Amino acid sequence: MEWIRAIAFVAGVVFISVAAFLLLRRSIDFRRLEQHNDVAGFIYAVIGILYGVLIAFVVIVVWERYTELERTIEDEANIIMQIHRDADAFPSPFREELRDRLRGYAQSVIDYETDGLQDARGSANVKRALDSLWQTYSQFIPQDENDRVWYAEILKRLNALAGDRELRLNGLRHHLPTIMWVVLGIGGAITIGFAYFFGTSNTLAHVLMIAGLAITMALTIMLLWSLSHPYSGLGQVDFAPLRDVLELVGGR
Repeated sequence: MEWIRAIAFVAGVVFISVAAFLLLRRSIDFRRLEQHNDVAGFIYAVIGILYGVLIAFVVIVVWERYTELERTIEDEANIIMQIHRDADAFPSPFREELRDRLRGYAQSVIDYETDGLQDARGSANVKRALDSLWQTYSQFIPQDENDRVWYAEILKRLNALAGDRELRLNGLRHHLPTIMWVVLGIGGAITIGFAYFFGTSNTLAHVLMIAGLAITMALTIMLLWSLSHPYSGLGQVDFAPLRDVLELVGGR
């Protein structure tokens, strides 16, 4: 479904761009425009550079946020595995209870906070699973120095786990502001539209150039939209690390 929407968006941009050009071509003789190609070329180069710099800046910012979210997911998975391993240092039945609550947390994340998540506050089910994990941890009373050392280590990892969840959920809040989309859209329209005012005797070649420019613009906007919505669409972030670690700790 997402691919169909993406193709429809690109096709729509190309159709509108080419149709507008052909309508203009019928109204204005290309020979009149051809006289100003040198001046238009200079102005078009300035517009292209400014828009290209803007696009590059936005892509870098969005990509950095996207890769940061990926690293957070990997770190969260690593911490789950570390807590599961460190539980070996504790006596039964606390060891089994801690691992059981940890599996429950990992499973709830996969079930409720991966595909299509919309609420930046996260899932209430995951919060309950995390609270249950904390409650199990807090009820244990260390009996000797070895228990106290590992108990403190688990505390650090649980705090890190809760922090990574908050960072992961923050990925839903980091969208490009509306004004940025407006600027990108208007800038793209101006860049495509300015290409209409070059005078060429070969209409087909001009149409193909405009179509290529429109495709490039549409793909760039689509890329930015996908990367700025990491929980859905074509740019959905990969939750494989969490799924893999769930399998390792014995989840269903």
